Order: sequence, then structure tokens, then C-alpha cells
Amino acid sequence: MAGIPPLAGFYGKFYIILSLVADGFYFVAFSVLVAPVISAFYYVRLVKIIFFEKAAGFALIAVPSRYSQTLFIILTLINLCFIFFLDSLFVHASDFATHAIFNT
Repeated sequence: MAGIPPLAGFYGKFYIILSLVADGFYFVAFSVLVAPVISAFYYVRLVKIIFFEKAAGFALIAVPSRYSQTLFIILTLINLCFIFFLDSLFVHASDFATHAIFNT
């Protein structure tokens, strides 16, 4: 997701930026370039904390309850049903949003 060059996130962002520049949306292309730079700072900081800093004392690990696990599984299944069975709804909503934003 950070857009590191040999990975898929980089190629996805690269082609999106190319199409934005080709259509003349320079500000949006610039913001797509700046956002990963800012987020990469947080990604690298998290990796540094996880792998290179010593743990101070002990860590308290919260174990989720059965209720929260069941709720999480049910919500995940509902989301999957929306994704697989109502995908045309998402396609129409994204088309509508695109036309409303860019007036095409």
C-alpha cells in the first residue's frame, strides 16, 4: 500500500497517476504522490518500533471475548455478502460519484 517500487501498490499508483496527468488533474496527481510519502514515515516508524526497539518491562495483551469474536465474524460475513452479491451496486455508486465529481 505504500507504493514501494517492486510491489503491486507501486504499479497501481503509477498507472493512476499517469491517467490523472493525461486527463489534466495535476493537483490530484500531486496529492496522490505526496500522501504515500507522509504515510511511509508512519510505516517505517512502526517497523522500527516492532523490530529494533527493546520492550520495556512486560506487555499486556488483551484477549478478545467470545462475544467480540462472534460479532467480528458476523460483520465480516455480512461485508463479504455485500462485496460478492451487491457488486453492481458499488459499481453504479462509483460511476455516479465519478460523474458527480468530475462532471463527465
